[in-house]
Amino acid sequence: MRGNRPSVSIAYRHLGFVVNGNKRILHDLSGEIKGGELVALMGPSGAGKSTLLNVLAGFRTRQSEGRVLINGHDRDLKRYRKMACFVMQDDVLFKNLTVAEYLMISCNLRFDPEMTVFEKKQIIQSIGIAECLDRTVIQLSGGQRKRLAVALEIVSDPPLLFLDEPTSGLDSTSAVSLVEMLRSLAQSGRTVVASIHQPSATLFELFDRTVVLSGGQILYDGPVNEVVPYFKSQNVECPAYHNPADFLLEVANGVKGSPAALLTNWRNDHPPGEVALGDQVAVCAFSTPLPTLFPYALHSRGRGLYPISVADQFKILLKRAFKDVIRDTLLTRMRAGAHVAVGIIIGVLYLHQGVHSDKIPSVVGYYFFSLLFLMLASVMPTVLSFPIEKEIFAREHLNNWYSVKAYYFAKSLSDFPFQVVFPIIYMSISYWMTDQPSEAGRFFKVLAAAVLHTQVAQAMGIVISTAAPTPQVAVFMAPMSSIPMMLFSGFFVLINGIPIALRWLTFLSYFRFTLQAMLIAILKDKKLDCVGPPASDGSCVGEYVGAQGLLLVC
Repeated sequence: MRGNRPSVSIAYRHLGFVVNGNKRILHDLSGEIKGGELVALMGPSGAGKSTLLNVLAGFRTRQSEGRVLINGHDRDLKRYRKMACFVMQDDVLFKNLTVAEYLMISCNLRFDPEMTVFEKKQIIQSIGIAECLDRTVIQLSGGQRKRLAVALEIVSDPPLLFLDEPTSGLDSTSAVSLVEMLRSLAQSGRTVVASIHQPSATLFELFDRTVVLSGGQILYDGPVNEVVPYFKSQNVECPAYHNPADFLLEVANGVKGSPAALLTNWRNDHPPGEVALGDQVAVCAFSTPLPTLFPYALHSRGRGLYPISVADQFKILLKRAFKDVIRDTLLTRMRAGAHVAVGIIIGVLYLHQGVHSDKIPSVVGYYFFSLLFLMLASVMPTVLSFPIEKEIFAREHLNNWYSVKAYYFAKSLSDFPFQVVFPIIYMSISYWMTDQPSEAGRFFKVLAAAVLHTQVAQAMGIVISTAAPTPQVAVFMAPMSSIPMMLFSGFFVLINGIPIALRWLTFLSYFRFTLQAMLIAILKDKKLDCVGPPASDGSCVGEYVGAQGLLLVC
């Protein structure tokens, strides 16, 4: 990396965390994490280690109690989030980007625009994953993906790095390699904190310090090499040749000793408001001021929360999204094939229906089911893919890569060419097979309505995916939310026939407006062929039983 520099220490006093109003996860924790340390947060499942990590990282603060101090000063979250990076447990990444492209995107988003490409490439080369720069993410092993997830954050050289279960799912060799990388980061001046479930003895020895939780309380907070002597002094002895990490979990679970007694002893020896420093006790305060914003890590130079403008963020994110979509050739081929196949099927079903006075109901049916297909073809890919991308967005936005609006506009626009091309493919097949009006103006108006319909449907898919807690719920909600749109479109029930108390709901149905636009495009000022005998004045009458029960006279 880029050499030693001033480190940042974190202290927490009387820290608590409550959920659902009364369920307490953390109980009055006090401690310190010194600058330049590699710290392991340990404990059995449900002990509160992930919650403590999230609170210290600034990821969850609303339900927390107590104080968090940075070099003795109360934490300013806005500034703190520019200093700290958080690596989540699930290393969800864009699978079609190469490692080099991914790292360059991180550099472009997080460094001053005046920084040269050569300087950025030097930083990428210094991270330590040069052997897989040309591989796409989908080609990486589990250990390499974890290292990439860490590398994406450390390119900006943050003084604070938090990781949630970084060794989860890795074999012992990959886990050791990753922790050795974290240890080198700590030795160069960074403060690295990782929650870890059950490390091997070799892995455990790589950490400088460990904080062990049991039932939301601190059971031990001190150097790794002092674990066995400390518990021996508490009359709980670790067997010879036994993994100290396993021994700690056994103690926390009550398999060895009494956790309640040990928790009481720890609190008596380390009263709240004081912090353990090795075998000493010191008041939780520091005289060292906050470090100057590092030229790489905090990189803002008075530009606010982000080092580059929203417009530049949008350009970078749009380019990234385009690459990911274009390289996903399987999904693109499937979507194109579905539009061709369904276009042919619908075209055959309504073959040569034309715009005749006796065929208007069939024509309305053709346009309605065309809109239904275009809606599902836009909503479902979004609903199936966006929950995964949502996790990427949550991590990157938390770590101050970009703003929400830059991401949303880039995400929406990246799929826009496909949302234009696919409706054109579908309508070009089915429109002419069903003998719709062969006037260019009417055809392009129908196409415009179809394209706008797909854009609204995609936006609905993003809203549903964002609101749904799981992908399964999103898949259920997508078609269910479309039912009211279809019911109040005027196709199944004429709008004038809907009870007045419910008629206002038709204005919320984008199906209604798209269907109305398409029917007006093909029927306005269009003379229909007579089927029955003409009226006394020589004209014939054809009924349009569509979105508004409009009566057309030809």
